[in-house]
Amino acid sequence: MLLTLLALAPALVLALPRDGAVAVIAAPGTGADGMARLVAAAGGAIVRLGPAANVIVATSAEPGFVVRLYGAGALLVLDAVAAQACFTLAGPPS
Repeated sequence: MLLTLLALAPALVLALPRDGAVAVIAAPGTGADGMARLVAAAGGAIVRLGPAANVIVATSAEPGFVVRLYGAGALLVLDAVAAQACFTLAGPPS
């Protein structure tokens, strides 16, 4: 278990959200309307849709955007570039 965590640590650090665009993941079943409400409640703007209905890329110029996204109901917020690499590597669902 510890070895696995140590192996994943660099990837987790790269995936931490920074200033700029973030990938927002909400509960399964959250549609486009729900995602738009979540981003709006956090004071952000939608950049593009993600590979699933509960994933979206958003941004905000205001500090604290990630914290506000979690407060609005996001399950996970990742750096958009790192998340895009994960989705690209995963490929389309089978």
